Amino acid sequence: APEERRMWSLEDFELGPRIGTGNFGHVRMAKELRSGFLIALKTIKKRRVERLRNQRHVAHEVEIQSHLQHKHVLRLFGFFWDQ
Repeated sequence: APEERRMWSLEDFELGPRIGTGNFGHVRMAKELRSGFLIALKTIKKRRVERLRNQRHVAHEVEIQSHLQHKHVLRLFGFFWDQ
């Protein structure tokens, strides 16, 4: 039977060092535990996005990033949110 897809959670990753910081959060190296893949995990502070009313900006960024395929641009494999 095909594997049921589910949304990731933070528990699916082993977090590594912080590798970048931006206006809404930061980026960390991480390992996805099921596959062992090393990834860049971008964390965005929801309260700050909501306070600055930038939800559309974040949604637009996800939409653009999900379609980019270039050797010099990180590929977006997915996203998730917590409470």
